[in-house]
Amino acid sequence: MFDRYLIIDDHPLYCDALRLALEGINPKAQVNAVTTATDAHVYLDKGGLPEMVILDLMLPDTDGLNGFLALKKRLPDETKMVVISGREEPSIVRALQSAGADAFIGKSLAMDEMIRKLRRVMWGEVIFPNFDHADAETQRQSKLIDGLSPAQVRILAALADGRLNKQIAYDLELAEATVKSHLTAIYKKLGVSNRTQAILVARQIMPKE
Repeated sequence: MFDRYLIIDDHPLYCDALRLALEGINPKAQVNAVTTATDAHVYLDKGGLPEMVILDLMLPDTDGLNGFLALKKRLPDETKMVVISGREEPSIVRALQSAGADAFIGKSLAMDEMIRKLRRVMWGEVIFPNFDHADAETQRQSKLIDGLSPAQVRILAALADGRLNKQIAYDLELAEATVKSHLTAIYKKLGVSNRTQAILVARQIMPKE
C-alpha cells in the first residue's frame, strides 16, 4: 500500500473527492494536491517524492503528453504514473502507454470504480482501456503509436509542439545526431518522407489540450 500521493488536477472538488477516497484506502496516506503542472514541479523541487502521481492530462499550463513527459523525467522509475482524463480517445491513450504511463483512467468512471483501478495499479497491474472494437481510423492511429519506441514518442510529441532538433536534443538530454537518427526512423514508421509531413501526422495522433 502506498503512503505518498500527488494529485495534479485543476478541479478542486475532484481533487478533494480523490483525496478522501485515497485516505479511505490508507488512513495514513499523505495526499498532496496541486492544480497546475508548475505547482507540481515546485512540489518536486522542495523534495516531494510521491509513490503515485495522479495526473489530469488537461491542465491550464501544459499541453498533454509533453506535460506528462516533463513530470515523468523527474520521477524515479518506481513511481507510478496514472493519467485520469476526460480525453479518452484511443490515440491519446496509446501515446501515454507508449510513453511509460502505468494506467489511463477515464473521468467518466464512477469514483468507486476508479479507486478499484488505482488499487490494481498499486498491486503492480498496468491498466489501459481495450480498443479492439474501435473504428478503422482509430485503429490506424493506434497502430502508428504502437510502432514507436518510448523515445520516439517523446520526440514526436516535441515535433508536434514545433520544436527544432536542437531544442529537442536539449530537452530530452540527447545528442542532436541521436535525435536526427530517431526522426529518420519515425518518418519510416509513420510512412512520411519529411519533417512537415511528420508534424501533420503528429498533430493528429498526439494528445493535446
